[in-house]
Amino acid sequence: MASWKDDVLFLGMGRDGVSHYRTYLPATRGGFDWATQDTDGTMIQEHVSHKEHGHIVYQMPFHPFQIQQMLAMQDHGATVILNLDDDLRAVRNMKHEHGLSHHFHKKLVQLHEAAVKAADHLIVSTDWLAERYRHPSTFVCRNGLDLPRYEQKAVESPFDLTIGWSGGTGHEMSVREIAPAISEFIRETDGAGLFIVGEPRVGDLFDLPKDKMAFKMFMDLHLYPSYVKAFDIGLAPAADHDFFRAKSELRFYEYGAAGVAGIYSPITYGTEAAELGMDMAQTGDEVLECLHKLSDKEYRDGQAARAREYVAEYVDMEVRVGEWEEAIRTVVSP
Repeated sequence: MASWKDDVLFLGMGRDGVSHYRTYLPATRGGFDWATQDTDGTMIQEHVSHKEHGHIVYQMPFHPFQIQQMLAMQDHGATVILNLDDDLRAVRNMKHEHGLSHHFHKKLVQLHEAAVKAADHLIVSTDWLAERYRHPSTFVCRNGLDLPRYEQKAVESPFDLTIGWSGGTGHEMSVREIAPAISEFIRETDGAGLFIVGEPRVGDLFDLPKDKMAFKMFMDLHLYPSYVKAFDIGLAPAADHDFFRAKSELRFYEYGAAGVAGIYSPITYGTEAAELGMDMAQTGDEVLECLHKLSDKEYRDGQAARAREYVAEYVDMEVRVGEWEEAIRTVVSP
């Protein structure tokens, strides 16, 4: 029997985390066709059951060919639901603070924002992005996790108390503000060390001896939980910049799923901190205070348990996909 979902295709970009969270997970959990393409338009992954799709959930365009492709789809009668989880103007404005800001030159950002205006509908990951783009037809569909992936065994950490940071390009700005406090805590705490997962340049911000630091650079996304689970305390800072305001609470979801207590910036993360097991801090002094609190194992375990409980109940994509289904059905079957 035909379903309204048969008319929908999720089209993503690449094999990275953004494509995983914004294309693969909602499509597979919702029972939609999906595909991902490379930067030249070549299909690299696909699960397509139907020949034609009148509605395309299109992952955020940041290559010129994507913008042309999206407009061509509309010219051929397709409805484009643009799927956004970032603010490219904010990335460009970071300049030297973001390793990829040079890619988002002025003309490309202008083309991107023109494509946003031309889209029939938007799906965004946060309320902040909905306000930022102000499209007349916008739906907020939050990120979710594939929780079974977090059941894998943690890698072994060389430290008795592991302070962990995970993140990608552009997040150095936020770490720089709190690195002195973290370095101070680790130098003065027996058995403590820093484990960096992701962007290697972050390590240069810390005043620590080599035996107090461990690194794991970018890896297969599916192995990522095993490294996060090695943390005792996870760091999730955010600088006072729109790049961070645009971000979702994904790091809290990941730390919570991994059973890790975290320290979070109020710029990105929510206000229900106590109920969710989130310790909130923005300045170096505030981070240092949280580190001392979380060095107590009983308190740390309690915060981790609260975070894990929330994530298990509300953040699994099997639950969150309902937001996506409701939004897309509104478009397909108004």
